[in-house]
Amino acid sequence: MTYKHEAIQQFDNLTAQLYRHLMSILSNSLQGEITPSQLLIMRQIHEDTTTVGDIANKLEISPAAVSKFVDHLVKDGLVSRRRSKKDRRVCYLALTPQGEAVYNNNTAIRYDIFKNILSCFNKDELETFIELTSRIVDRLEYIDR
Repeated sequence: MTYKHEAIQQFDNLTAQLYRHLMSILSNSLQGEITPSQLLIMRQIHEDTTTVGDIANKLEISPAAVSKFVDHLVKDGLVSRRRSKKDRRVCYLALTPQGEAVYNNNTAIRYDIFKNILSCFNKDELETFIELTSRIVDRLEYIDR
């Protein structure tokens, strides 16, 4: 077995563990009965991605999946819909005041979780980690095209 093959197996195992643990920690830490996926949708709305189609394009998921999340957020009073006056088929999304509070609170929780995770690195290690992670993301974007 080659070194590269072993590295690939380790990378595969580590990414699976990273995802599992991160999703578990986030799911158990978020407040207001919000899921990490719903928080991601709220983040897009907070950043002025204002239609289901815009969010679907930005996150590269189906509009149906986004609609499902948005329906739940609307039902919970965290997101509001407003029909376009120019095109009745278009619906603009916004966080409600309650949604803003939930979003801000959970964003602070995420920040603290990530701060805790990254606290195991010194400054030089953190810079290297960020650089290497950025290279992985760049490579993923290249492969995904």
